[in-house]
Amino acid sequence: MSILDQQITPRVKLLDKHPVWVFYVLTFAVSWGVWIPLGFVYRASTRLPAWVVILATITGTAPALVSIILTGLTDGIAGIKRLFRQLLKWRFGWKWYSVVILAPAGVYLAALGIYLLLGGSTPEIIWAKAVLVLLAFVTTLPVTLAEELGWRGYALPRLLTRHNALISSVLVGVLWAGWHLVGYLIPNPLVKSDTPLFFFFINTVAFSILITWVYNNTGGSLLGSVLFHASMNTTIGFFTNAMPVASNVHFELQTILLSMVACTVIVLFGVRGFTRQHNR
Repeated sequence: MSILDQQITPRVKLLDKHPVWVFYVLTFAVSWGVWIPLGFVYRASTRLPAWVVILATITGTAPALVSIILTGLTDGIAGIKRLFRQLLKWRFGWKWYSVVILAPAGVYLAALGIYLLLGGSTPEIIWAKAVLVLLAFVTTLPVTLAEELGWRGYALPRLLTRHNALISSVLVGVLWAGWHLVGYLIPNPLVKSDTPLFFFFINTVAFSILITWVYNNTGGSLLGSVLFHASMNTTIGFFTNAMPVASNVHFELQTILLSMVACTVIVLFGVRGFTRQHNR
């Protein structure tokens, strides 16, 4: 065995034994290793240089990049093909397409209705921004794809081999929210988040449960997860930009409703696989 083989073998064994944790450590290292220094250097800037935005965007694809590299190391080209093949699973019925496209808007509209019933004032819709946000559904697809290749394409299937659907979803959700935590640590427009941290974590975990529910019931379709994620981002963007006055109130109510929907899924489908088959 050569010196190079001696150096590589322990790393491959570590990856074989703990693929999910290796994935998350590398994903956080790549993204945070760039976001944090740039965030502090440009913390007082209101306008960022183009190269900073480009670099931050590229490192934001870390979940996809790391998942592809790790899959290639352990399973070769065939494994990478299997990873991307999940995106081609599009025959999962109009009911599930309705869920992934319309459910986020439905939950947000319900939250808006509760807000109005509780005495909230009708928020003014900024239609110019509303149209742009709705068009942004297409532009947000590459962003959600870059995340979902990692969260649901790589991590979730491996977690499901060791844990039930609930534990797997919570683990993915907590680490997914943790990856975005940098937006609360650095006061910079590059990564800044105005969403209340507590509600953001609860919202992300609840949404993770629902994405697992969709993923398992569509035969492991990564396409469904990408569309669901993109639809949620578009919905949040719409209410944040088109109705800025009450956006945080909407988000908090939406988080409560989303959590209730997630709990309903757990009760109806069971914790094992979030499917009726597993609940028998």
